[in-house]
Amino acid sequence: MNTTRQESAVIYLSDQRKEVLNKDHIKKEILGNDQLGLPERYAFLNLIALNEVNINACKEMETAITQKTLVVLLPIHGELVYKALTDVTTIDVGEIVVFTIDEGQIYNVFNPYKENSIQYLELHFYNSNVQDNHISFDLQASTNNLIELMNTVDIKLSLGMFEGRSEGAISIRNATRGVFSYVLQGAFEFQNRLLQVGDSLALWDLPTQELIEFEALSNGAIILTIEFV
Repeated sequence: MNTTRQESAVIYLSDQRKEVLNKDHIKKEILGNDQLGLPERYAFLNLIALNEVNINACKEMETAITQKTLVVLLPIHGELVYKALTDVTTIDVGEIVVFTIDEGQIYNVFNPYKENSIQYLELHFYNSNVQDNHISFDLQASTNNLIELMNTVDIKLSLGMFEGRSEGAISIRNATRGVFSYVLQGAFEFQNRLLQVGDSLALWDLPTQELIEFEALSNGAIILTIEFV
């Protein structure tokens, strides 16, 4: 892939994530450290948290919210049960849930399995006036394409599975403020930067009317992308 773009960028390596551990769960915070070079401290545009969470069997994690927040939960391994206010819902791999929670409230995620741990992604955005939603998707049925999971006035969230050497691209519009990517499985070359499982890349100051390009470097590679407008 040939480009001459001079966008601003920060790479978050997997082994540099901040880990929060206790007897019930492990949370790896991608934006948890003071990342130098970002436009805003402890956040990237609308994204204020992106955590990879593992919860032990029959345990739960409680999260307190300090400002009105749009929450996205994406299971990676196993199903999870979440409770926000009076809503109790189970979601499995191949689904995401989107909900808004107000300042001062909490939500809980519970592992229903008696022996196995679960793993999921937890994303927090500055409130984006989005209706609560429960979305199903099939990565294998749409291999080598990004599947749109959420599209609001200022955030577009997509997920895709790609075979080795398959390529993809994100079109940059006049209003695009930045792009964030996270590798869930395998490895990618994303805008000429190597990303392996657990790595992330934030891009901003993007040239308009051009493409952000990426290529899978392994079979079954999975990537999450967030476009900010």
